Amino acid sequence: MKIILPLVFAIIMISCKNNKTTTTIAKYEDRSDSIPEIKIDTNACRLVIVFYSIGEGSEFPIFNAFEDSIGSYSQKIGKTIDYMKTSWGREGETDFCLKLNELSQTEQEDFISKTRLQLKIAKWVHIYENYPCPPRRRR
Repeated sequence: MKIILPLVFAIIMISCKNNKTTTTIAKYEDRSDSIPEIKIDTNACRLVIVFYSIGEGSEFPIFNAFEDSIGSYSQKIGKTIDYMKTSWGREGETDFCLKLNELSQTEQEDFISKTRLQLKIAKWVHIYENYPCPPRRRR
C-alpha cells in the first residue's frame, strides 16, 4: 500500500502535466502572424428591434408607438423609411429590421438615439445595431 499510493499519485501528476504542455504547444503552433481577414456582413441591418413576450403578450402600446414614430420621423425629414416587419409569435412577437440606407449618417444616429430613448421604458424589447435581420421564424 505504501508503494501503490505514491505510484498512483505520481502517474496522475505526470499525466496532468503532459496535458498542459500539449495545450500550450498547440496554442503556439496555431498562432499565425498574418493579418486576419475582416468580413463585412452585407445583410446586416442598421437597426433591428425585437419585441418579444414572456407569456403575457408583447407591449402593444409601446409597439404601436414605435411603428408610428417611424412614420412621423420620415415625415419630419421628408424621406420614406423602409423597414421589414415580421410577426413570429402567438402573443404579438415581432421583429423590425431597418437598413436606414435612405438616411444620412447623422440622420441614422438621430433616429437610433430617439428610438432608444422611446423604447427605454419597454421591458420586453431587444435593440441591435449593425445586426443581421433574424430569419423568419416558424409559428
